[in-house]
Amino acid sequence: MLDDTQRLVADRLEFRLQETGKKAATVSRQAGLGPDFIRDFLTGRKAKMNADALVRIARELGVTVAYFHTNTAEAAESADMLAAAEPPPVKSLPIYGRAAGSRDGALQFEPQIIDWAPCPPGVLETRDAYALWVMNDSMKPRFRNGDIVFIEPHRPVRPGDDVVIQIRRDDTNTVETWIKEFVGYRGDDIVAWQHNPPQELVFHRDEVTEMQRIIPINDLVGV
Repeated sequence: MLDDTQRLVADRLEFRLQETGKKAATVSRQAGLGPDFIRDFLTGRKAKMNADALVRIARELGVTVAYFHTNTAEAAESADMLAAAEPPPVKSLPIYGRAAGSRDGALQFEPQIIDWAPCPPGVLETRDAYALWVMNDSMKPRFRNGDIVFIEPHRPVRPGDDVVIQIRRDDTNTVETWIKEFVGYRGDDIVAWQHNPPQELVFHRDEVTEMQRIIPINDLVGV
């Protein structure tokens, strides 16, 4: 079953296929994803479109990645945006989100690719890895404003891991992203630690949509 973000991607993808008159199987093959990839995503059999697949499909349909994350068609008209969304020939990882301050220690997350980062050697085989900009000093000195963190979305987190915690706010229909240290579980809560200023933060599990591990420096360089 598709979540709200992936449902929007599916709706925009279906609209673009109709607009261009192209068949899903043809675009899937041209993107190097196999003939059933898009059809499986549109029918909900595949619940998530990863960044690499979305970039390939966007190229074949002549639009930007941002096109799939907006309810308007303006993004499809900008060649500059399309060029910015395309990765360079060497392997790179997508940097997501044009973050702005949401609450103390939280960022507002937009699920679109805003840049690409060179893939560290220790992450070459990590499935669906991505990056985020750090936009405040709430985890200083571990992470500073302007740093890039790399995220490993499928590895279970352990106490002491730095993590990205995502919470969807139904009242504003936005996603808040918190970069914190995972302390542990306390009943139905997730307990995290913030370094600047030092304080414990508690999130209810029902509010958290994702909690993903930030890759430590030793793992990034493969030692």
